[in-house]
Amino acid sequence: MSVVLAVELADDERTRGREPMSVSPTTEPIIAVELNLPGELVRRIDALAAQSGTDRSTVVTELLRGKLPTALAAVLAPVHEDFRKSGMTEADLDTLLESELEAHRRGQ
Repeated sequence: MSVVLAVELADDERTRGREPMSVSPTTEPIIAVELNLPGELVRRIDALAAQSGTDRSTVVTELLRGKLPTALAAVLAPVHEDFRKSGMTEADLDTLLESELEAHRRGQ
């Protein structure tokens, strides 16, 4: 399945130093990006869009910016809070996950 998404150009002389979403879509250039995605991934993007009241383009743009759609952020909020309360650092978590992955690979 091929999906065409409109993504705002962020590194243009006229937009440099401003948030891409603050640029007027009528005066600034838009880049269309064509992605070949498996149907299941498109359905997941559509579900996130429906949950957050947006469209595919917005969901993908927010994901690329490192932002989670509102509904997904709400689902993960308790996990993030538990991690924060645990006192673990990201390095500690990386070490734990690498250790567990290695154990799994060894069949333990």
